[in-house]
Amino acid sequence: EGQQRKVKDVCKKKLMQEFGDVSQVLANDALAHCLCSLTPSALELLCHCDLGWRGSRLCYLALWFSRAQGVTVTDMKKLLKMIPLFDVNLLLFLPPVCRGRDLCMKWLLFRFGIVHKAITDYYLRFMFCSLPFPVVSLWASLGQLQVYNENDVAVLLSYWCSANASRATPQKFAELSSLLRVGCLSPSFRHFTLPKLSWFTKSALLPYFNVAREADGDKVASKLGPSDADSIPPAWTALPRRFGLPRLSSDLTDTPLEYSFDKVEVVAMVQFTSAGIQMGLESPFLYHRGYFWGITMELNVPDGSLPRSVHVSLRCVTEDPIPEATMARAAEYPLRPQKDSAYLGIGGSDSRQWFKESQGLGMFADDVRIRSVGELDELLVDNQLRISCRMKDIA
Repeated sequence: EGQQRKVKDVCKKKLMQEFGDVSQVLANDALAHCLCSLTPSALELLCHCDLGWRGSRLCYLALWFSRAQGVTVTDMKKLLKMIPLFDVNLLLFLPPVCRGRDLCMKWLLFRFGIVHKAITDYYLRFMFCSLPFPVVSLWASLGQLQVYNENDVAVLLSYWCSANASRATPQKFAELSSLLRVGCLSPSFRHFTLPKLSWFTKSALLPYFNVAREADGDKVASKLGPSDADSIPPAWTALPRRFGLPRLSSDLTDTPLEYSFDKVEVVAMVQFTSAGIQMGLESPFLYHRGYFWGITMELNVPDGSLPRSVHVSLRCVTEDPIPEATMARAAEYPLRPQKDSAYLGIGGSDSRQWFKESQGLGMFADDVRIRSVGELDELLVDNQLRISCRMKDIA
């Protein structure tokens, strides 16, 4: 270990002799070429040296990424992790030769490219809400974001706007409103939810856009009236974000909303019901395509007699700052145990049912009856009862 440290110190000293003066490297194309020829490991070692100005490391990383070829995914992730959250904004103000904006885009896609994950992972969402506005604006413009649909982008922007409401100006909200790909939102989100979002500043233009889109489809005119206020932002008619999430089934619109109840909870429910006390189990809020949902499971005992059939309901809930869905459409499926897939699931029919706001959608599993705790073993997998609701689509 001591020998390795000595070798590392010698390498650092040699790297500093050649690249210690950042301004000189940026001004000398030959030195810049040498820098970009470094291996990822050598570049990482150089970035751990004392380069003076804290933006020096970002200059070297951005310059290296702009010219290096054949970078592996592993090396790219390792180097991107070296960029601190609170230094990301500096990438947009580096000398032009560094192409810091390109590196900022790579970093954003690395950290927040899978938008569903950025919404549901508390730590990632906190990181996103800590980003400065110029970086968030750049993120909102990226076409490579991985989304179910544009609802995901609107939801994550809503979290940022809520967390930064005291510092953000109306002009900043207006810019984000112009970067949202409104035409790619689901109909219910565009018609009902979007006007309710406090940061969306173009609600007055939205009804006219909706009418024009229904009439003209994707060929909506860039202006719906004589004044500048009638201009349609280019992003509103842009193509959907290019990369979808890995498909969970053969049809991306048929994706499961799942939650697993622990055996202890299920046993308590059965025992309480046996004692004549009605008890239901509720999932935490689950995010899916722009809205938050809750799954409730209980034993249906209309007259207190046995056997008891399982009842599962799905409802839309409010999770600040996102309002609940005004209208949603879900497939109405028979509830039955899926033994091959090891879950109690909703799935199998093509019928549909509309429901408004928090009315919800309930299902009875007539062929799933629980008479005692001992019968649970047939439904439990790894001491959990998994509920899967297949959402055919959300209007």
